[in-house]
Amino acid sequence: MEKILNAAQYLFEEYKKLAGETIDQMKLHKLLYFAQRESFAITGKPLFSEELEGWKYGPVSPKVRAYFTEDGIAAPTEEPSLEGAYILKNILLEYGPIASSDVPQGAVLDKCQKRPGPGRGWERPTLLGGYPERCGEGTALRSHVGHVLR
Repeated sequence: MEKILNAAQYLFEEYKKLAGETIDQMKLHKLLYFAQRESFAITGKPLFSEELEGWKYGPVSPKVRAYFTEDGIAAPTEEPSLEGAYILKNILLEYGPIASSDVPQGAVLDKCQKRPGPGRGWERPTLLGGYPERCGEGTALRSHVGHVLR
């Protein structure tokens, strides 16, 4: 299993090679979400164990957010495994060319985020392995492969 900071740094570096520019933080978080989803679909297990949170404009890793800079992840990182790199590279090739604001709205948890939450005016439900465990009135959300992830 990868560490989320390793996955983020890999996406950061590969995006720069492919696009010739730095990836913005919103797109990086969305790509991490899609990579987690893809990992479940291909391997049946998460790519990384760290949690993502559903924020107003999509999923966010508080850990990646804390270490993100214009030069990459400001923490020691390692190369991902071959399996991890395969999943990350495919997600980058599929969604990398799309502008951050145009990345499919499947990354945004609209139903969860319309209810006001404490302090910020928006609820930020925890995501387990990239998927929300509970949302709204206690309804579990289903993955795209059809089973409830808990």
